Amino acid sequence: MTLPGEWPSGVFDLIVVSEVGYYLATADLERFFQRCRDSLAPGGVLLACHWRHPVPEYPLSGDSVHDMLATVPGLVRTVAHRETDFLLEVWQPGPARSVAQQEGLVQ
Repeated sequence: MTLPGEWPSGVFDLIVVSEVGYYLATADLERFFQRCRDSLAPGGVLLACHWRHPVPEYPLSGDSVHDMLATVPGLVRTVAHRETDFLLEVWQPGPARSVAQQEGLVQ
């Protein structure tokens, strides 16, 4: 498939976007993230992980990819792990609950 033009049918519990976002042009990445959001099941998870160092051949940086993900309406970031080398985030359809809330440990 060629993303984001082609897209699998169905609703998914997990979508992993790892090391691919910075290969897309800005408009294509926006459409890709909208498709991800629209394909997430209630309570589903979108996991995104990207390299943070500059690569001249990539249209976008890993940080730019995650900055764009943060603007997608209807998604809430529930996990953020930032290192010098990579950024890993978990997003869920809002309103999202933390793991402790899901397990009944806190309200």
